[in-house]
Amino acid sequence: MKRAISALAQLVVLLLAANAAAEWRVEIGSKTVDPGQTGVTVGFTVYWDLDVVGLVIPVIVRELNAGSFWTGQLPYDSSCGGPSHGVTWNWSNPNWAFEMVEPGLGCDPAGDVGYDGVSPDHFLVAAQHPEYSHRTPAEPTGREVLVLEFDVTETPGEFEFDTACYSRYMNSIFMIDYSPSIIDHGPKGTGEVTFNKGVITIGGCDCGVWGDVTGEGDINPVDVTYMVQFVYFQNDMRVQPPNCPLEAGDMAGCDGQVNPQDVTFYVQYVYFQNNMFCPDPCGP
Repeated sequence: MKRAISALAQLVVLLLAANAAAEWRVEIGSKTVDPGQTGVTVGFTVYWDLDVVGLVIPVIVRELNAGSFWTGQLPYDSSCGGPSHGVTWNWSNPNWAFEMVEPGLGCDPAGDVGYDGVSPDHFLVAAQHPEYSHRTPAEPTGREVLVLEFDVTETPGEFEFDTACYSRYMNSIFMIDYSPSIIDHGPKGTGEVTFNKGVITIGGCDCGVWGDVTGEGDINPVDVTYMVQFVYFQNDMRVQPPNCPLEAGDMAGCDGQVNPQDVTFYVQYVYFQNNMFCPDPCGP
């Protein structure tokens, strides 16, 4: 009897451990981009622990800072082999439908009147094979199933890819397996699915310590050496600050050129405390 109880206890522990290791997750990528950047890509990585027969991910794109949003020709992919733009799939079995259709009955569109690059924008990622029992193998370590490509506005700030109600019957994430009965692992089913939203940060102007071409945080004789190496010996060791509209070392009038006059300005600043530098373009 004790052996039977012990064996049963071990089985329960194994089942609990297996359940704890199961991974049902949807993760949308986050990144920082330059103002006005084109060709920004964001991936959708999905984890599922059993063979699945269906996947639904309703998405809302909303600005977190006014004016910071995606723009240009937005990504779309029509179902049934129709036209597409800015959409790349990485899926082996089922026929996917990537719908860019506004919310239907049952959802408050919160003022959204079109898939138009005006916050908020809604769309739906949906996958299901015509034969419902046709399964796609488990991906417990995750697969990037979808990549979207788009442009962003010039306004620094953030916008996000979140999940939200899309329509009356597509109102949450669904991840469906068929083993042997239909089980939804999403919020309306077992609730195992976790979701990580994606946040796109449009970086603002950042010139660091204006005039620092070494990246050390100040301006000293080493900066003079870097400038001499670049201007007179074509040996470029300068550090270019991110999102700075001017080239590193362009301190003589901020005229778009780095030449001997800029070297002179550095010598005057470092050795004679004579500041003739042009103003920081990222300053107030």
